[in-house]
Amino acid sequence: MHIRLFALVILPIMAKHYAKLLRFNAAQVLLAKNPNMSLLDVAVKTGYYDVAHLCHDFKELNGPLPGAWAKSPQAHTSLLIDPLNN
Repeated sequence: MHIRLFALVILPIMAKHYAKLLRFNAAQVLLAKNPNMSLLDVAVKTGYYDVAHLCHDFKELNGPLPGAWAKSPQAHTSLLIDPLNN
C-alpha cells in the first residue's frame, strides 16, 4: 500500500516540482546572459505560460522580480547551471 501511495501521489508532485525548478533555472541563466531581454521572450523561451507565471516563480524561489534580479550583481555571481551547455 505504501509503495502504491508513493507512486500515485508523491512521485507526480516531485516530478512537477523538479520541472518547475528546471524551468526557473533556465530562465535565470537566460536572464543572466541577456539582462535586457524582454520578460515575454524569457517566458516563451523557457516554457512559461506567461510573464505572470515567470514573475510568480521568481518571487517564490528567488525573492526579487526577474527584471530587477537580471540587472543586479547577484545575477552574475550566482551559481547557475546552464542546462543547454552541460
